[in-house]
This record gives sequence, C-alpha cells and structure tokens, in this order.
Amino acid sequence: MTFKGIFIASALLLASVHSFAQEDKEDKAARLKARSDNAAFGKQIKMLKEYKDELKKLPKLSKENGHPAKIIVEIDSAGADDVIAENMTINGYIKEDLGDMSITAYEIQFDRATQKITAVKNDLDGVDVSTGDDK
Repeated sequence: MTFKGIFIASALLLASVHSFAQEDKEDKAARLKARSDNAAFGKQIKMLKEYKDELKKLPKLSKENGHPAKIIVEIDSAGADDVIAENMTINGYIKEDLGDMSITAYEIQFDRATQKITAVKNDLDGVDVSTGDDK
C-alpha cells in the first residue's frame, strides 16, 4: 500500500469516527432533553389541585378496600426518538392503585414546547372509584 493509499484510508476512518461521535452527541442531547421534559411534567402534575384532591381520598380508599391505597403518577415518557421527531406532547396519568386494581383518575397532556400542562381530563366520570364499576 502506498503512502497515498494509507493517507486516504486514514482520512476516511477519521471522518467516519467524527460523524459517529457527532451522532452520539446529538442522541445524548435528545435523551437529556426528553428526561428533563419528563421530570418537569411530573413536578407539574404533583402541583395540580386534582392530584392533591386524590391524595385527600387515600384514607377513605384504604378503608373501603381493606388495604393501603396509593396515588400514582405515570408518564408516557418522552424518549430520544420523540425529541428527534419533534413530538411535542406527553401524556400523563394520576392513578388510584387499590392493590390488585388500578384506576386512572385523570389523564393529563403536557406541551413540551411551552413546558406547561395543556389539558386535564377526569377519567372517573361515571365510574365508582371503590369498585371500578359504572355507576
């Protein structure tokens, strides 16, 4: 192999390594952005009046069901693919965990562009919380 051939091979190798490193940096930035959006959304959910109202129901729910109940926040987490695809909304849920049964009390939408909650939907309308059956 000549000096010219070695030089070209080295240049191509360096170019591909640089390209790979750049893609890795962009992917890492996208993952960090998604993680920060998820954290901001979770904090905002816990500040909602609806979340605080659900927490107030815990003693009654625990007593009715005979075992400890929990209020859970679930987020359909944004991932790096969502950041890259510019998917600008995340859905989250406030759920009542009643042991062997979990009921979604509220569905919440979060706008990643404005970093604000845009909609809160009560999913318990027409559902008996203690049994999960329609009223």
